[in-house]
Amino acid sequence: MTTILQFLPSAWRLAGEPPASLEEEVCRALQALRQAAEFRGSVQIPAANSEADAGAQNDVIRRLLACSPFAAATLTRWPDFLCDLPLHTGAPASSVPMPQPPAFDAALNEAAFMAALRSYRQRVMVQIVFAALGGEASLPQVLASTSRLADICLSTAVDRAQAQLSSRHGQPRDRSGSALRLITLAMGKLGGEELNFSSDVDVIFLFREGGTTDGARPISHEEFFTRVTQRVVRYLDQRTADGFVFRVDTRLRPFGSSGSPVHSLSALEDYLHQHARAWERYAYVRARPVTGGAEDRVAVLELLGPFVFRRYLDYSVLASVRDIRERIAAQSRRQDRTEDLKLGAGGIREIEFVVQTFQVLYGGRDRALRRAGVLPALPLLEERGLLSPESTRKLRTAYVLLRRVENAVQMTRDEQSHVLPEREEERARLAYHLAFEDWQMLAEALNQARASVVLEFAAAVVGGGAGPEAGGALSAVASGRVDGDEATAHLADAGLEGADEVAALVAALRESTWYRRLTQVARERLDALLPRLLAEVAKAQADVATVQQLLKVLEAIGGRSVYFVLLIENPCALSQLVKVCQLGPVVVTHLVHTPALIDELLDPALLLADPTQADLARDLSRRLDGLDMRDEESWLDALRAFQRGALFQIAVSDLTGGLGVSRVSDLLSAVAELLLERALITARKQLARRYGVARDGEGREMRFCVLGYGKLGGRELGYSSDLDLVFLHDDGAGQSDGEHPLEAQVYFIRLAQRVIHVLSTQTGAGALYQVDTRLRPSGNSGLLVSSFAAFATYQRNEAWTWEHQALLRARTVAGDLPLRERAEALRIDLLCRPRDVATLRSEVAAMRERMRSVRPSSEAFDVKADPGGLVDLEFLVQFLVLANAHAHPALVAVRENVSQLRALAEAGIIDSERAEALADAYYAHRALAHRANLRGEERALVPVQEAVPARAAIQAAFDEWIGSASG
Repeated sequence: MTTILQFLPSAWRLAGEPPASLEEEVCRALQALRQAAEFRGSVQIPAANSEADAGAQNDVIRRLLACSPFAAATLTRWPDFLCDLPLHTGAPASSVPMPQPPAFDAALNEAAFMAALRSYRQRVMVQIVFAALGGEASLPQVLASTSRLADICLSTAVDRAQAQLSSRHGQPRDRSGSALRLITLAMGKLGGEELNFSSDVDVIFLFREGGTTDGARPISHEEFFTRVTQRVVRYLDQRTADGFVFRVDTRLRPFGSSGSPVHSLSALEDYLHQHARAWERYAYVRARPVTGGAEDRVAVLELLGPFVFRRYLDYSVLASVRDIRERIAAQSRRQDRTEDLKLGAGGIREIEFVVQTFQVLYGGRDRALRRAGVLPALPLLEERGLLSPESTRKLRTAYVLLRRVENAVQMTRDEQSHVLPEREEERARLAYHLAFEDWQMLAEALNQARASVVLEFAAAVVGGGAGPEAGGALSAVASGRVDGDEATAHLADAGLEGADEVAALVAALRESTWYRRLTQVARERLDALLPRLLAEVAKAQADVATVQQLLKVLEAIGGRSVYFVLLIENPCALSQLVKVCQLGPVVVTHLVHTPALIDELLDPALLLADPTQADLARDLSRRLDGLDMRDEESWLDALRAFQRGALFQIAVSDLTGGLGVSRVSDLLSAVAELLLERALITARKQLARRYGVARDGEGREMRFCVLGYGKLGGRELGYSSDLDLVFLHDDGAGQSDGEHPLEAQVYFIRLAQRVIHVLSTQTGAGALYQVDTRLRPSGNSGLLVSSFAAFATYQRNEAWTWEHQALLRARTVAGDLPLRERAEALRIDLLCRPRDVATLRSEVAAMRERMRSVRPSSEAFDVKADPGGLVDLEFLVQFLVLANAHAHPALVAVRENVSQLRALAEAGIIDSERAEALADAYYAHRALAHRANLRGEERALVPVQEAVPARAAIQAAFDEWIGSASG
């Protein structure tokens, strides 16, 4: 070991020296440090291992003194702080070791406590400067270390202040008798754990609930915690001979400086609902509880969530960001602070606005985006497709540079400054600190970074709202300032078809009761949207019918006028809306019934999309990521939002001709399977928490699976199909292993009931599916869930022919693989048994006749139920497969009707041309059925002449193989 005196260099010995302009300053600092070390000569540091190491140590200490007069002054006062620095390694640390905070001693007087806390702060701050100097400690590490220091100091101050007050007035307690602790809500950069080196700490002080302390001199909780906060602020903020700890800013609290210094959670909730302003949503994005119990922290975040993150896309936030940004810019211009690293054009605040805008917009539906810091949030925005990889790279690069420069400015003298220095020697110091060759190179890098931020901010936040409004003539028509022939002339000049009819539609809209009932804000937003909408109609050369559909959509979304803002802010979404409405009332009906689907218009690829099952799975996972399953309403709403969005996207692609009938059914079936699988996974977790896992007599976990019948089994779902489900579990007796055990049969019935509940429960967003379980053994009179053995016995000995027809299309769609494999093997065995063809024909014909006899009468053709319809073709295919499967087992390997037809042709049972003709007929009918589903019709009824060729082909084949029956 050597003493600091032996360590400190008396002359410079290295290349890469500080700028010459700082030579005299560094010499003075070095001499002052030597004198301080001489006064405390007993302080020792590890010795250098070699002359080279000693030289490296000299470089490190001189670099520290050159870059940070604050560090030089601090070390001169406390030279023993040098012992904390890893000088013997010859390089700055790669992270910042965090010393233990001063031991809490209630007997320590206030002055001694404050001195100890300040000494601790200065000690850690020198370490942070040291770690940051060479860039070996990354920016996130430096920011996190500064934030961690602030957390420790806040917590230490709260502990002492509360202990001091409790000794006099007793403990504040909640209704259950548990002691309450002051909740410190970190805001701003501290909340995001990205605190500047010499920054204020923005905090809001809270307590959980009102009451009175339990001491000899009781006071109200509000008064108690008010006094605690006053002490905390004094402990940290008051400047003494030892400096300060952190400047504390509490102006973000409810009602700002005029509000109470501390609020109960209920008071905060009332404020957010009744008084909070738009900009406060951005402020609370980065809110993070630093002190308080675990229950307190959860309660605060649950309270803030609905205020900050809305379940719908509230594009009015863009206008508020632009307003805030313009006010900041105006203030910067007035104060001549255009070069401010934080508030100037292209500065740190604009990057924060970009990130927070997307978080506020989408965080309500994607909990993963609720990350408080800028750097952790950026890759998530890229992953969600909200920022391009190039935009993410530019913003991250600029943010890292700007924050490093800002920190370097503040590390110089521990001053809260965001402005670049003007003096030449200070600029040289800054460039040296950041390892730039000279000031010019640093300035050029900053200019490039800020220019890129300006462009990214404009693209992400300014968007459509900053563009020019639609022409004055269209604004005059939309606002009602002109009408009649003049309005018609303006619309015709703008290129709208049927200008006179459009003028009449716009006038009728403005005179309608619906328009008069809109709020003032909603009317202003609609007035701003209408001219843009008319311009887009003209651009798309859309007809009057399209305008009628567009106005229906506007009426549907008027109750939530933020959608007007969404369309104003996003020219792409507005263009897509016009194109979607050009598809006609079929898809507009979806928008009218589910206005939240407007959000889907933000995807530029909507009209070109051909989603895959993997795309759908990723979307579902994204929507559910981070949701608490105990919040059942939010979880169910997320499932329904996914389904509505997926069906809308599929419908749009279907109507634009991008998807065939078979592909539509595949995708609709994939959506149902994903939701069914998620419902089962969640139901199992919920059941396991209370009842454990069902196990057999030997302790093995019992298995469970779900069979999909009908259109789900055949992957032929339509837009409004039910789900036909059968539930199976392992054989044998058993019970669950939880605190409240259940017999296995009861356990699996409850599991099936929970799955059905998830799928069919009505919420504000509707139900996912109607679930039909009547195909289970013995139908409605049978158990909801069968053991595998009971199911097999029933199918072999008791099932009707029509039940084996249904089994032809059955497929396991969820559950445990071993049981699913057993179920499929049983299905093949059952279906490949030899059958008496005459008996089979008779039973199939009889069942078909019974179905025809109960169908509702109609003059139109029922695509599904009438002779020559879909059911006839399904019965025909099922008859042929059951009659021949014993000789051709491959027939039962497929489930879709068209696939079965082609398998029959390959087996030589029907002619291949006949099979393709029937397949064409089937697709034609399915296309008509899909259109009816999209129109919301329960039955697909079409004029008889529309279905003649397909109907004739199916009816002729049915009569040939099964026999004619009266229709």
